[in-house]
Amino acid sequence: VPARVVGTAVWNIKTGGNHNWVEVWWGGNWHFVDAGPTQKVDWDSTWFIDTAKKAQPGTIHGIYTAVVDRTEADSQYTLTWREPPVKQPALDRTAFYVGFQKGNSLRKEEDPTWKVYRDGSLGSR
Repeated sequence: VPARVVGTAVWNIKTGGNHNWVEVWWGGNWHFVDAGPTQKVDWDSTWFIDTAKKAQPGTIHGIYTAVVDRTEADSQYTLTWREPPVKQPALDRTAFYVGFQKGNSLRKEEDPTWKVYRDGSLGSR
């Protein structure tokens, strides 16, 4: 399953803070889910989406996914939790989250093999 870590070094809110989550590729699109334990996966619906819409591309307040191949990078992700902070080649995902509308990223014709992941219907793990 293609997946990647996505996050922000500093939220664009008064209290700041940082956060990372997971994007998973299925149905022809990237979908996101918080990385914390849960009983049911609720794709593309998390506690942070309203805060993510305040992100600013190309800044420390942007949303990024690190890449290994520097030629794929269009930005840098500052890992502020390292001392000293480290800049990692990254893709800027800010526009996706700022413009995100629930339901727009879900395809109507989905590969049935992904239903178990979308619905979280694999049972207990």
